[in-house]
This record gives sequence, structure tokens and C-alpha cells, in this order.
Amino acid sequence: EYKDMEIIETALYRKNKTCFPVEIKVTSKTFGGEKVHICTAVDMTRYKESIRKVEETTIQMQESMKIRDAFVANVTHELRTPVNGIKGHAEILMEQEHDFERSNYIKMILNCCSTMEGIINNILDFSKLEAGKFQLDEKPFSFYEFMNKMEKMFIMLTMRKGLKFMVNVASEIPDRVIGDELRLTQI
Repeated sequence: EYKDMEIIETALYRKNKTCFPVEIKVTSKTFGGEKVHICTAVDMTRYKESIRKVEETTIQMQESMKIRDAFVANVTHELRTPVNGIKGHAEILMEQEHDFERSNYIKMILNCCSTMEGIINNILDFSKLEAGKFQLDEKPFSFYEFMNKMEKMFIMLTMRKGLKFMVNVASEIPDRVIGDELRLTQI
């Protein structure tokens, strides 16, 4: 029993009594007043094997992603400990009396720690990125203070290499802007 042009999945047997998967389609046509049935059978062995391989690969990828996610979670957890230690010691140093230059260095250390904490939190939120739910954290901030922090952060690095580091901000840029300060820091 069949419906015209219906595709039926079944198995056919070879002469050596081994079977293979097929898709069969039966079509009825009338030629010279006589009804003729045309049956086509397509060997689906390669197709079925390809589907099986895709399913196996998908399972392997899912397992790899679970292992990667566990690794990333572990690494980020391990990174938090030294960053918090550095931040804690810098905060203690900040409470002590010292000159302006040392205060600036300690503030740079604290800013770097805050940036590191933000990056670690982003790594932990990696699943949001994979799920397409990653969002920029749009908040008002002082662009000039931000650029000042960036300048302080990089001036020492460039000086050590014998380079000069300068920051020029166009006057038409307002001080208060809305954006993701952490993402700008990463850039």
C-alpha cells in the first residue's frame, strides 16, 4: 500500500542476503491508456552513516565544551585569589602616609585590579556570549577621567621602552558619556 509520490523508508536485501537502508518512491502514470507503476529505490547507506557521524561529532563537541567550561571556571576562580590579594595589599598601602607619586602608583594598581576583576567576571559570563545574550554595560562615566586612567596605566610601560606616550582628546567630546567603560579599557 502506498500513496502516489510518497517516500517510504525501508530496507532492501542484496543477493548475498545482506540488507541496506533505502528510500522508495512509487509513482503511477498512464501510458497509452495503460496504468504503469514506477518504483525508485535510493540507497541511503552513506546518508545514514553521515547522520551517525554528525551525531557522534555533536556529542563529542558538547563534551569538549563542558570540559572547556569547567576549565575556564576553575582558571577564573584561581585568578580571583591573587587579584584580591594584590588589591587588598594595595588598599592597606593606600591607608598609609606617602608622597603623591606613590599614591598615584597605588591608585594605578587598584585600577588594574578592578579591570582584572571585570575581565574575570566577563570570562565567567562566557556562557552569556555563547547564548547570544551578551550585553554592553551602558552607564554614565567621565571620559576624561577614563582617559587619564588609561594614560597613567600605559605611561610607565612606554617609558620603560624609551617611548613617549601622549593622549589627545578632542574638545568636542563631552566629559560625561554613556558607554561600557570596562570594554573600552579592554580595547
